Amino acid sequence: MNYTTVTFLLFVTVSAVLYYVVPKKIRWTLLLVASYAFYLWGGFSSAAFILCTTLTTFSFALRMNALSKECSALIAENPDDLSFDELRALKQKYRFRRRRWLIALFVINFGILAVVKYLPAIINGTPLLSLIYPEDSGLKFELIVPLGVSFYTFTSMGYAIDIFREKYDAETNLGKFALFVSFFPQIIQGPIARFDHLGSQLFEGHELKFDNLSYGAELILWGYFKKLIIADRITVFVAEVYGHYDRYDGVMTLLGVLAYCLQIYADFSGGIDISRGVARLYGIELASNFKRPYFSNSITEYWRRWHISLGDWMRDYVFYSVMFSRPYKAFTKFCKQKLGKTYGRIIPSFLTTYPVFILIGVWHGASWSFVVFGLYNATVICLGMLLQPTFDKITAGLKIDKESANWKCFEVVRTFCLVVISRFFSRASTLSAAVHMLASVFDLSKTWDYFIGRAAISDAMPARSWYLVLAGTMLLLIVSIIQERGTDVHEALKKLPIAVRWTILFALVIFVIWCGNYNSSQGIVDLIYGQF
Repeated sequence: MNYTTVTFLLFVTVSAVLYYVVPKKIRWTLLLVASYAFYLWGGFSSAAFILCTTLTTFSFALRMNALSKECSALIAENPDDLSFDELRALKQKYRFRRRRWLIALFVINFGILAVVKYLPAIINGTPLLSLIYPEDSGLKFELIVPLGVSFYTFTSMGYAIDIFREKYDAETNLGKFALFVSFFPQIIQGPIARFDHLGSQLFEGHELKFDNLSYGAELILWGYFKKLIIADRITVFVAEVYGHYDRYDGVMTLLGVLAYCLQIYADFSGGIDISRGVARLYGIELASNFKRPYFSNSITEYWRRWHISLGDWMRDYVFYSVMFSRPYKAFTKFCKQKLGKTYGRIIPSFLTTYPVFILIGVWHGASWSFVVFGLYNATVICLGMLLQPTFDKITAGLKIDKESANWKCFEVVRTFCLVVISRFFSRASTLSAAVHMLASVFDLSKTWDYFIGRAAISDAMPARSWYLVLAGTMLLLIVSIIQERGTDVHEALKKLPIAVRWTILFALVIFVIWCGNYNSSQGIVDLIYGQF
């Protein structure tokens, strides 16, 4: 059920009305039914996967929680009889038993993810394909990829790790846990939820409030604006340049990559706005997943602003797990002794940065281009940390005011250029295509021929579409600047006279309806992150 269809809007409207009609104590049940109805709309074939993840995570988490309580009970029964060593040994014993359940759950859930998402790429890229299809080399091995498999797997495993770490007790109601895993506004492209933030919101049953409805509707409208006016229109040009990369060189290739930077931002952030808006209609606040990342001063800051929930997941469950491990602490101590405090602190962080960003790259897709995408971001971040002391000396020597608007503008432009380079790898069909495109940017031999003939621009997109994309981008930029300066747009709209407020919103509705790209020649455009 695509976000940009009338069917989806009717589904959301009906479910929201029913939510406030049924008794408050069973409203979570209605959300569960709606979530599974949404999930099964596209077919029943992938339902087994989310059910398997739900059941295994629920049962294994209960077992880990039971072991934690059993350990606590033994300690409570013998508070004075256990020596310090015996107490530590007892805790380690039960921690080891919980870890075995967690590892088994990792194997099951991430095993499912690996099989459906990465096994086809491995088989199709190796001689194994000829063994499966010995008589037809044109066939490709394919598996059904369940809707939102990456998002609900990471959501479930984050919950399981929290139970292992005894952050909170496991949920004992299977239906409520199933709702947490499958809550439909976030199933397609996140954000990746945390149980301690979302769980209570899902289960408590919310009262009907006009502010929730108005704010939710505004988020949905703004999301549709970004997706239908900007992302879906420019996708034709992006597909032309990336799909026929061997035809274009120089500025044309760069324009295609810049267009993709705009497309993926408008598509992903627009989809998240729709997700958060739909959830808000039920009084539920999903975690924010974007904070205007193209205004970042560094790649590190960029990843704190882009896909925030994925970055937080990697930080809490991968980065910290490595950083607090004994080998890491020993290596840090060794580096400080040999390299001094500054570089002794920086160098060990490479051991956490590279694994995190390789995982982020692989999370996005099963190809070498995504691996390089992760390696590139990790390398830029590590080089930035390594060279920061030198940069500080240079800026101090040149008497550059780091707080000045000009310097901050320079940092934003510099960071955006680094992001643009990464987009060669995150969109190209293969690693060789990405390398070819990146190299072709510096080949200006054919650039002016393309501009004179306007081959890619005029053939891929009519002038009207370019004007709409430009107008939409300018409006998006203006609103983003206002937000970057600390203004809450929703609150600012509320303070306006009601006639002015509704005129603005009504004008945006008409603009989206009249100029939105609903069903172009390429059909309905799916959310980009829906494929991840």
